[in-house]
Amino acid sequence: MGFCERFIGLVFAIVSNNWYSVLINGQPHGFFKSSRGVKQRDSLSPTLFILAAEALSKGLNALHMNLYFCGFGLPKWSPNINHLSYADNNIILSSSDATSLRLIMEVLNAYEEASGQLISKAKSAFYMYHLTT
Repeated sequence: MGFCERFIGLVFAIVSNNWYSVLINGQPHGFFKSSRGVKQRDSLSPTLFILAAEALSKGLNALHMNLYFCGFGLPKWSPNINHLSYADNNIILSSSDATSLRLIMEVLNAYEEASGQLISKAKSAFYMYHLTT
C-alpha cells in the first residue's frame, strides 16, 4: 500500500519484539516472548489502525487518477470525493460502472492483503439509484 520496506521492518520490529514478565506478589519473575504482536489496549494499536486506514484512503483517492474510473456524479467545480470514513466505517461513493466497481474492489482486496484486516461482507451493503440499469 505504498510503505517502504524499512518502515514496514521498523513497525514489525516494534510489534513482534514484546517480552513479558509475570508478577508474583508484586515481584517480576521470569520472562517470556510474545508470539501474537499488538494486544488489545496496546497504545500502539490505534496508531497502526490509523496508518492502515490512511493507506486505504490513499488507495481510494488514487482512483481519481485512473482514466477508467468514473466517480460519483458531482458538479465539475466540486472536489473529487469517493469515500467518507468514520472510525472503522467507510462509505464509498462511485458510479455504477462495472469498471469503476472492479477498480474499487481491487483497492479493497489490496488493503485486505496488505493489512491483514478483512472486510466484513456480512456487514457490508451497497445502494444504487433506483433508475440504474
